[in-house]
Amino acid sequence: STGGTENAVRIHNKIRAFAGWPGVWAEFVSETSKGVREELRIKLITSRVHEAQGGPALGVHEINLGACKDALRVVCDDGSVLDILELQPQGKKPMPANQFKSSMQGKTFSRKRVPH
Repeated sequence: STGGTENAVRIHNKIRAFAGWPGVWAEFVSETSKGVREELRIKLITSRVHEAQGGPALGVHEINLGACKDALRVVCDDGSVLDILELQPQGKKPMPANQFKSSMQGKTFSRKRVPH
């Protein structure tokens, strides 16, 4: 499981190394405009590194769903950026990131905050 505390290259390499089983899981939170929160455990299936080097990004948890057409673009704690191309919400079938993003329309979506 990863909470975004690792950098994009390390997470990308884990996704490739643990493809299939056991997989790499991450926790996210979605919230509707009425404040209804849902915690989501998501298996990261395929990815690409968008930015290997970053700058300080501590506290950047919200994900801009429109930042990339074909991927879920996640800023890691070190400021590096990982694009999730295919994912699988727990209990559901694998899907491309753009299909998942469509299901999040009207919601804010963020990495789950991990206590330091």
